[in-house]
Amino acid sequence: MATSRSHSPKTVQSLLSHSDGTLARLVAQAGELSRINQLLATLLPAPLSPHVRACAIHADTLVLQTDSPVWSTRLRLEQQSLLAKIRALDGLACINSLRVTVAVPATSPVQEKPIPRLSSTAAATLAQCAESQTDSALRTTLIRLSRRV
Repeated sequence: MATSRSHSPKTVQSLLSHSDGTLARLVAQAGELSRINQLLATLLPAPLSPHVRACAIHADTLVLQTDSPVWSTRLRLEQQSLLAKIRALDGLACINSLRVTVAVPATSPVQEKPIPRLSSTAAATLAQCAESQTDSALRTTLIRLSRRV
């Protein structure tokens, strides 16, 4: 027997308000990561703080992400003391380890390398060299190269 299902659109608010739904779990995780990021800003030294963010919690591991390998190295030096501070926070005693990763930056447009150009002296030398060549393939190549001024 076919069941009757409503296919009418649902509001975002109604989707988020269901405490058992996937979206509600995602919102709760995002809220927890936001809270942890605010706490991290107070726990980390000033030069390091803007370069680190919490991005996930997997089982008992808090995954921290930096914006460059330099800051990852610096964070790893602070890792043991930071872990102790995090474990002392409300609701984070279950964190037993930290994993540090580097965020891969968004790819920027590839800049084409300019074609190297010869000086006029080098071009003239290649042209002279081409004149004295008996091998036609070599002569053609040297003439073509001499025109890259």
